Amino acid sequence: MRQINNRNIDYVLEYIQQDPISNIYIEADIKRYGLGKIVNIWIQEDKKIESVIMKYHNGIQIYSCDNNFNVEEISSFLQVIKPQMISGRLQTINKLEILIDNGYNKEEGFLCILNEFKYQNSRSSSVEVAKEEDADEIGNLICTDTEMLKIYTPGTIAEQIRERIQDDFGRSYIIRIDGTIVAHAATYAETDKVAVIGGVVTHPDFRNQGFATNIITKLCHDLVIENKKPCLFYYN
Repeated sequence: MRQINNRNIDYVLEYIQQDPISNIYIEADIKRYGLGKIVNIWIQEDKKIESVIMKYHNGIQIYSCDNNFNVEEISSFLQVIKPQMISGRLQTINKLEILIDNGYNKEEGFLCILNEFKYQNSRSSSVEVAKEEDADEIGNLICTDTEMLKIYTPGTIAEQIRERIQDDFGRSYIIRIDGTIVAHAATYAETDKVAVIGGVVTHPDFRNQGFATNIITKLCHDLVIENKKPCLFYYN
């Protein structure tokens, strides 16, 4: 295993393009931050790359195109750095979990990809693009979901949204009623080909009125126009 620097990062970017959807966060984080304090990349190789390991803050994402990699080496690496979270395709995690200590809980997620889209413009005029100054209100709205409060604070979410808007790393769409933001959806990462949708929420007092449908419809329309494939990672 060796660590990659900015001089040879194109080698990694070419490899992960074999599956741009699974690797959207690796690609987006590399292009947003470069390599250094926030993002670090290691690879395993035997004449060609066998796996890519990205450390982002205190989380690890692992990708192997054919799932043929040195399990013992990566497991030893993980035991040393002790990341808070390890993510990857299910077949990769399954190979690793027998060698990783019991300090982790395994959670299986799912990927939804929009392959066909029929746009209806009937109510999308109420949807607007959020600005930096909307971030605090959006953070409070997202945290009306009590599950989110177990992981984040409204301030943390607001700062992430503000950074995405500032850096053009993602976009947030909102619906207002009487000047108050009541619905929100965003892209949490975007590349030239793919966008991950997240932060979909409607205030409890305004649910079952079609606001989430309207906002997602508008967001997906704009992404498709830009030739980006919308996708959504979710958990049961």
